[in-house]
Amino acid sequence: MKKVYTGITGKCGKSSLVNSLEFPRMPNATIIRVETINNSGLSGCNSEIFLKGRDLGQLETELVKVEDAIIDVGASNIESFLLSLNSEFESHQIFDYFIVPVIARASAQIEMSESITTLKTLAKMGIEPERIKVIFNRLPKDSSVSDECKPIIFLHRSSPIFTLNLDAFVYETEAYAALGSIDVAYIQMLSDQKNYRQELNKIPIDNQKARIEMVRWARAQGTTRMLEIELSNLYQILYG
Repeated sequence: MKKVYTGITGKCGKSSLVNSLEFPRMPNATIIRVETINNSGLSGCNSEIFLKGRDLGQLETELVKVEDAIIDVGASNIESFLLSLNSEFESHQIFDYFIVPVIARASAQIEMSESITTLKTLAKMGIEPERIKVIFNRLPKDSSVSDECKPIIFLHRSSPIFTLNLDAFVYETEAYAALGSIDVAYIQMLSDQKNYRQELNKIPIDNQKARIEMVRWARAQGTTRMLEIELSNLYQILYG
């Protein structure tokens, strides 16, 4: 299976979702980053490839070598990537799904508008609605998709050019920042069997430096495990 995470909007969580939602459930997949600057975070993948948006020929060459691939298209390369796809008849058929993360906040009006533009652009290329999926990302825990993402919902009602599931959301989380603070990939933390809360209790109270460091690890582990419950459910919602 080959999936593309794309969108005009930056900071919507494309790379984070590739690293945490997709790769742990497709551990044999190759991750292909279509971006100019490597700011995609740690994935834990040993076979990452970096290309530019205009390198469609090279991308196709890499894709025929593997069964599974996750393509992460950075905002700075989305325009050239889509132009490249449009330059070759039905080249989008080499991908199974196009996933568009949406910042699930009513205040993010510009980003919401950019997500709508992305969805319309993909549809104009002839990509079927069932192959275009939306993930509502960074939803406030005291709110709902219906309240925060009305423009996306209204678009689907008037023109169902993509797959809409109001349960396909991820709450705002501190897991990614916590993992970044200890420089550990999401998939690595998932497989770590050490109980850092218990380890914290073993450190003498007067060893403040070690205790503070262990708190960072315990927090990263705790937030990651809570996020994993959400993401496992989300994956089933998206792909069944």
